[in-house]
Amino acid sequence: MKKYKYDVTFSFAGEDHNYVGKVAEYLKNLGVKVFYYKDELSNLWGKNLYTYLEEIYYQKAQFCVMFISKSYEKKHWTNHERKCIQAREFESNKEYILPARFDDTVIPGVSKTTAYIDLNSYTPIQFSEIILKKLNHPAQIQLSSEKKAKNWNLYGWIFDVNGFRIPYIPLLNDWRNKKYDLSRNKIILHVDDTENEKDFISSQLEINKIKIPKDVKQSNRCAIDFYGLTPEGKLELNLKKTTYHDYYIANERLDDAIVDGGKLTFREEFGQLVMSEYGTLSSFELSNICGVGLFLQTKDNKIVMRKQSYKKRIYPGRHTFFASGTIPWGVYPDPYLEVIRKAYTEMGHQVDLKNLEMVLFGVDARKLFFQFSFVEKTEAKLKEIKRFLPKGQAVVDIFNNCRKIIEEIFKSTWEPAAIATLLTIASRNFGEDTVAKCISDCSSQWKWIKHEMKDEWDYRGNRDGDLPVMSVRYPRTNLKNKSEDYVNSIFGFIGSDVNGKHVVEIGSGNGRITERLVNVAKKVTCIECSSLMIKKSKERLGDFQNITFINSFAQDALPIKNADIIICSLVLIHNVDDSFYKDLIEKMCLTAELLYVFEDTTQGRETSPHTKLRSKERIISDFKRSKFSVFKEYRFDLYGDIISFLNFTKDHQTHYYEGSVS
Repeated sequence: MKKYKYDVTFSFAGEDHNYVGKVAEYLKNLGVKVFYYKDELSNLWGKNLYTYLEEIYYQKAQFCVMFISKSYEKKHWTNHERKCIQAREFESNKEYILPARFDDTVIPGVSKTTAYIDLNSYTPIQFSEIILKKLNHPAQIQLSSEKKAKNWNLYGWIFDVNGFRIPYIPLLNDWRNKKYDLSRNKIILHVDDTENEKDFISSQLEINKIKIPKDVKQSNRCAIDFYGLTPEGKLELNLKKTTYHDYYIANERLDDAIVDGGKLTFREEFGQLVMSEYGTLSSFELSNICGVGLFLQTKDNKIVMRKQSYKKRIYPGRHTFFASGTIPWGVYPDPYLEVIRKAYTEMGHQVDLKNLEMVLFGVDARKLFFQFSFVEKTEAKLKEIKRFLPKGQAVVDIFNNCRKIIEEIFKSTWEPAAIATLLTIASRNFGEDTVAKCISDCSSQWKWIKHEMKDEWDYRGNRDGDLPVMSVRYPRTNLKNKSEDYVNSIFGFIGSDVNGKHVVEIGSGNGRITERLVNVAKKVTCIECSSLMIKKSKERLGDFQNITFINSFAQDALPIKNADIIICSLVLIHNVDDSFYKDLIEKMCLTAELLYVFEDTTQGRETSPHTKLRSKERIISDFKRSKFSVFKEYRFDLYGDIISFLNFTKDHQTHYYEGSVS
């Protein structure tokens, strides 16, 4: 079989370079040999292009993709390429031309009966994968086995400090890699001022209807098409227009099935980030919205940040930058100018451009948006900053001390880009080894486990309806009814045991069980690690005098004095660490003599890093160690997941039976 210099060559009009360039970049990152003229500029310099291109298109490639459009038909050079391509196919009598159409323009010599790809139906990455299959390239095997990212942990290049992983992908600079100069004169911005076609997300989501909140407007925002590094080390960005509405839809549905009840999610199919080394990126096939964030480093060595409002759509209630937000679309969107504007309009602070530094450029791996992260080493002291803030604005200061910074990160839930930026600033000030040691020290004694759990539940808490406590794997069409059926079955299993009693509910979530308990129990104590979940519960419940919320992990809050009964629904599965899980069981058994445990005991199902399935027999055995036995049990089917209803009692009960739900 003949060996070619190129696996594939592209013939296209310059007007279509935006789409074609992404295809070329994606394929090159996967090791495909592509002839794309922009990569060959130095090689083409000084050559007789007429004869050189004739050689390329006639004999140097296995296949040629012809990108057909109105512009292609009119160009002198594309007509020259076309004649060479057609001559090769005619003389070799083998398949060579692979037509791909932007429109239905008639091209001489290309028969209407020749099978073609309609490029309007495929994103650049989707079309690239069609080419891979045609080439039978080894990369397609890699893609089929590694491509699907089921959660943020599976993206490449995740920010990682000795196992301390956060959902953020640093594209340029991070705590341990080469520091690139990202000053304003080192950034080259290209603005795509053409109207973009309807985002694929909009049409895909017509399959699964979603209610968009009224305050999510169709406001134009800036998105990143691609980025790269020039040979001179400058950051080159291509910017395009999207809407916050498009981004909100994509963000809300990332972990939903594309078809209701199916297994493939939007994140798995469209949320791929493909990189080789620094300087090349094929972006997500989503809206790719981008924003800015700013920390202040004061003259008295404090780092100033704030807590996000609960009214915000993205990461409500979390600790974040001093000022941040998405970049509006305009004639010349500029991250430097935008961060200055944000600081003034949000916090009343005037940034001094000469003290402003872009620390990081990267991607939030959970929400999938690009972020430019800045720090300003201001001449003002913390007291002066606070004095000039608008009324109602509160900032939180962190001493410029490595241990203090790490403790603050572990103590609260944060926007991922903000954590990455803080750690990068800390590594520059104190050294990478000091940062790594402080993280190692703070992550002992369950602190990192707790941080991950709070982070996950604050993330889930922002979902609508009962989705904070119901898996996104479940079909939405009758999710509300199924959730109500689950709660009804729980109370049918419990019966009158909770009437007039002091009930402790562990992992109360958004309050779907709690709202039934408060009507029959004398007192309800809810233990919930997520402050956002507690806020949702309070909104759901209204004003009840017999309820107390404890924002804590049950392992830390238990035992509770004078408790009669514990109810624990779908909590053990999220205690992934076995020691943490066993500690919870022991504390439950020290609190009350009657326990109701409702747990997913399905076996053989693939899970995320935030869940761990244990068999019914394993759970019963672990309670047995604390001298609690099963008094009755029931099996509930939740969309194929097996939820074991288990009633444990202290002492030695002999009248065990498999109960039913009334």
